[in-house]
Amino acid sequence: GAAGDTGIIVVVPKGVSLTGMGGELGVLLGEGADVLVYPEWDVQPYERVAPSTACVGERMAVWAKLCPPRGRKDGVTEAEEVAEPKPVVIVTSEAALRQRVCWPVDEAGAPLRCLEISAGAVLRPEEAARHLVSLGYDRVEVVQAVGQFAMRGGLMDVWAGGEEAPVRVEWFDDEIERLRPFDAASQRLEGADTDVRGIWVPPVIEAGLTEETTARFRQAYRDRVDGDVSEDEIYADVSEGRFPSGGVQWGALFTGAAGQGLLEGLKHTEGVWRMVRAVGLAEDGMPWPEEAGQVLKAAEMLVTADEFKTYMARLSLLEVDEGGVSALPFRPHDFRGRELTGAWNVHKAVVHAVEDIEAWRADGWSVVVTAMTLPGLTQMLRALEGEGFNGAQPVEAFTTALGRGHDVFAAVAPFLRGWADPVAKVAVIAEGDVFGRKVRPARPRRKVDPDSMLAHFSELRDGDFVVHEAHGIGKFDGLVTMRVPVTELNKAGVGGYQDNREWITQDFMRLIYAGDDRLMVPVENLDVLTRYKGAEAGHVTLDRLGTGGWEARKDAVKADLMAMAGTILKTAAAREMLSRPSYVTAGAAYDEFCAGFDYALTEDQDRAMTDVENDMAAAAPMDRLVVGDVGFGKTEVALRAAFLAVQSGRQVAVVCPTTLLARQHIDVFTKRFAGTGFSVGGLSRLVKAADAKAVKSGLAKGNIDVVVGTHALLSNDVAFKNLGLVVIDEEQRFGVKHKEKLKEISAELDVLTLTATPIPRTLQMAVGGVRGLSLIATPPVDRQAVQTHLLRWDNETLKSAVLREMGRGGQIYIVAPHVEDLAHLRDSLVTLVPQARVAVAHGQMTEIALESAMVAFYEGSVDILIATTIIESGLDVTRANTLVVYRSDRFGLAQLYQLRGRVGRSGRQAYAYFLLPDGGLGHEAAKRLQILSRLEGLGAGFMLASYDMDLRGFGNLLGKEQSGHIREIGFELYAKMLREAVEERKKKGKGADVASDDILVSSDVALKLGISYLIPESYVPEEAVRLQLYRELARAKTAEDVAYFEEGLKERFGRYPDDVKMLLAVVDLKNRLKRLNVNRVDVGDKGIVVGLENGKFVNPEGLMRFVQDYAGAVTVRPDMSLVIHRRLGAGPARVKGVETLVGELETAAGLAEAAQVA
Repeated sequence: GAAGDTGIIVVVPKGVSLTGMGGELGVLLGEGADVLVYPEWDVQPYERVAPSTACVGERMAVWAKLCPPRGRKDGVTEAEEVAEPKPVVIVTSEAALRQRVCWPVDEAGAPLRCLEISAGAVLRPEEAARHLVSLGYDRVEVVQAVGQFAMRGGLMDVWAGGEEAPVRVEWFDDEIERLRPFDAASQRLEGADTDVRGIWVPPVIEAGLTEETTARFRQAYRDRVDGDVSEDEIYADVSEGRFPSGGVQWGALFTGAAGQGLLEGLKHTEGVWRMVRAVGLAEDGMPWPEEAGQVLKAAEMLVTADEFKTYMARLSLLEVDEGGVSALPFRPHDFRGRELTGAWNVHKAVVHAVEDIEAWRADGWSVVVTAMTLPGLTQMLRALEGEGFNGAQPVEAFTTALGRGHDVFAAVAPFLRGWADPVAKVAVIAEGDVFGRKVRPARPRRKVDPDSMLAHFSELRDGDFVVHEAHGIGKFDGLVTMRVPVTELNKAGVGGYQDNREWITQDFMRLIYAGDDRLMVPVENLDVLTRYKGAEAGHVTLDRLGTGGWEARKDAVKADLMAMAGTILKTAAAREMLSRPSYVTAGAAYDEFCAGFDYALTEDQDRAMTDVENDMAAAAPMDRLVVGDVGFGKTEVALRAAFLAVQSGRQVAVVCPTTLLARQHIDVFTKRFAGTGFSVGGLSRLVKAADAKAVKSGLAKGNIDVVVGTHALLSNDVAFKNLGLVVIDEEQRFGVKHKEKLKEISAELDVLTLTATPIPRTLQMAVGGVRGLSLIATPPVDRQAVQTHLLRWDNETLKSAVLREMGRGGQIYIVAPHVEDLAHLRDSLVTLVPQARVAVAHGQMTEIALESAMVAFYEGSVDILIATTIIESGLDVTRANTLVVYRSDRFGLAQLYQLRGRVGRSGRQAYAYFLLPDGGLGHEAAKRLQILSRLEGLGAGFMLASYDMDLRGFGNLLGKEQSGHIREIGFELYAKMLREAVEERKKKGKGADVASDDILVSSDVALKLGISYLIPESYVPEEAVRLQLYRELARAKTAEDVAYFEEGLKERFGRYPDDVKMLLAVVDLKNRLKRLNVNRVDVGDKGIVVGLENGKFVNPEGLMRFVQDYAGAVTVRPDMSLVIHRRLGAGPARVKGVETLVGELETAAGLAEAAQVA
């Protein structure tokens, strides 16, 4: 912009991502300008759904910044007064500019001020909380989404509208000490030196619910609606102090006047605003909604065309066309202009890129080679090296390359295409120029740590079934704080209670067993508990304490697991002994094939691909399982593996469990292998008999390189000339007979198994010990999170959702829990939307009928598919972007997550409507749906789903059917024992016999130290959060883990009291004692008793030396426990004394040296 400009408004056409464009401009302009994104509502006008809090917050943040007096005291903070004002760039769309905003007001009717939170300011915490509530923020226990805040002592977490991350605010009395961003998934701070000076917290609501605005709304609503409004849902919501469904769209009725569009709001700013938009955008226009039968007039929500023209006339306008603009100094460069006609040719594009780089460099230009992700940049540089250019210097940020003089640089930057600027002598070559990529990444998502994510959602609730490793299945009955008497060692060294001693305070988990017996488990021993998952909740039998039933069941499972681990490892060892010529995993042809992928690889995809390439380059055949959500890029891994195999002269068979999946894969493989010189064939029921015969003949002769099919591929009349790689999709969905056949076929071949079924963490470890495992947990670069809405069922909602999707040429899934619901849904739809083409699909139909309904939907000849959950896995219909779930309270979390994954498979915004019954929800169902709507960041939900999986499919993942065992002892304990069995077998040497006693020694360590240790209620008030922290601490297995937990505790809750300090010391001690095979430590005034598991110390010779070295001060009892005669003092001194003793025992065991070496 010219000098004196206040800013520039960039209006992008439909279909262009605002965040993508904002990201590009942000990188390009660096610190030189403030780039703001002003989005449009993520719902349609008149829709019975409110725009998301994040969307409203982002819009209001722009108003707060630009349109005083609403936001700021005279529009600036102290920090900004000092700084030179930056020009502002607003990236937006016409629809966003046309949607009105009603700024909320206070009780006196004055515009609400934003809340300024800055370091050094004086602001009472409770004052801040009150202000946040007035701005529409929800007070919660744990902040996980925009529009929430949490208070804990002298700390406040808040996620302000328009901010990328939440911020943790620390107070000293009434003065704000510091503000630091933190990660909402792990609740941990983002780094040591990430302090921010201050933030502006804008409203995340419009209009505001005060007595006056509510009265005004009710009056206006009654005036406009004929008849009785007492039963009206919207009227009732407002009367009860809630925002009506549709949210901010109702602003005009609360404030008594239509709100303003952003261009009108900018009238109050000084300076000149310019607008940049694409040529022809003016004609793009925004469709005016149909207002017949509506309470609100469209003009109360939207700026009319005439008003818009008036505001536009005040702006200085620059129109650009896509081919670049004479008015701008730089032009896009496009290698297609040079003999690159027809299909994209990567090799030629690379040659031209190298020629251009050399020419620019010779002319003294700066050239920057960019890609959207690090794997993409590596691929770019590898391609340029292939043509002899390798002089690019990597730089951290794009802007640093611009100031570095005349050279060639490489940087990760979000550009789709490059350009050349002859004035500044700068050229950019983006990966889209070379590889022809068409996809712009959405906003970069924070990397989610799946484990920390699960920690927050896997909390135990009263009544949940749990498994205690030593006592079996019980029922969790809450966290209990108890005062217990301190034991004293009497003169004989035997523990006994004395009532005149002092008492200590500890937290316990109370478990209920058969016969209403209670078991109290100290919180430091929570790691011996796992959640019970195995049978339907109603059919769980509680164990009886003190009987042998549980041990007997566990022993039977142990013996079986040891045998199974032996078989698994023998099979794996046999595979390792096989050898085959390794595959060539590089070369120009492979790069060219990879370039056919329209997206930038995510880090997970890149890692999975590298794993596969390494496996194929090795001498032994590959056996790898790739786990990733549908649409996360598993197929791309399979395509590349297939190319590597056929390139080395071997054939590939891709086996799918259903005809439809096979059909989908045939389409994808045929498309990608076109023009490579390799042929693809298909075998399934959909393939005509004559074609099938030709395919079989081609496979036998070696004319067909890749065949995709169903179990038809496994029949005896299919023979291959030189089969090298078998790709198995969704293995768990094949029947037993076909599974056996698959095993037989692939025993000596390379095997790549793909699954979209999440595999629980515990099982991943067991599987990972035996076969290669690659996890793809991050969504594709362009994937937008699905907008998730929880709504009460009504015909209007259903109709508007269907019409909106059909209006943009899309398709709709409608899912119900029971087959009986489908007919009624179909009838409703036919009445509501007579023009829609509807098909029904459920598991009770014949296979042929079901297939034809699904194929019709897949091919697009049907608009709406009404189905049961059979659409959960595998099917990829990119045009289907709306999902409606009827009676969503009847589904499990994992099911809902997987269903939601069916939509939003293209870069388009997708919508999921979870419809609820009128009578409201039970606590469980409500919580489940809340979690789901919160898990907008994809990828995280995949891991959550893996936690909540319906576990029936896992029994045979490792071979023999195991679901009986899983029922006996619960899934998590089963997986833990299996992992230990595999590790134990490995230790003893492949195939050797191992006694089953060696696995799963019960790992309780009973510590009686006579001190209080717990997380007191005064430090963390919410019981659910305390329990979650205890469970997190129970997972800490090393001193580093405990230190990491401690750091997180201080970050989230501030300085901790002594009780917490003691708890951390106890957990660390317990971990160290376990490694010594100690199961009990009793401390009294006159000495310490140390008990050993099975009477064995981890190093018997070391123990003998220890006893000799301390002759007279150590007594060994007949049960092999040790009595150590020394006085330890009280409180912290006692803990110190035990730590010293444990150190001496570690030295005796030879563990201290090992720890130091490590």
